[in-house]
Amino acid sequence: MVEIQCPHCEEDVELEDGAFGLFDCPNCDEEFSWDSPSKWSLDNFVKWGYISGIALFIFGIISAISLWATEGIRNCEPSGFLDFDMFDCGNGIISFVLFGFFSFCVLLPPAIVSAYRMIIRKIK
Repeated sequence: MVEIQCPHCEEDVELEDGAFGLFDCPNCDEEFSWDSPSKWSLDNFVKWGYISGIALFIFGIISAISLWATEGIRNCEPSGFLDFDMFDCGNGIISFVLFGFFSFCVLLPPAIVSAYRMIIRKIK
């Protein structure tokens, strides 16, 4: 049990461990909100999932550009029709595709959790 003070009447109110949301004070019958102090709440998961996914995608773009600019310009030979030598040009394309895939994989779970929570809120 967690004991907090009501923001309206400043009386002590007991809440279950891990409880969060809107509550009615048993002393003054006013409504107040309480956010769980949990470090790994769903809000933090969604927030840090988006931040890390976007950071990974930006890092992928920067690394692809730098790989292409440093190695691709010097070592690339013109490719012929239907020639798959584009992967020999500094690996910038491979880097971009891999980082794009990994950032998508990092961004997908928080997006699913966020959509699920939005659907649950609309149902209630």
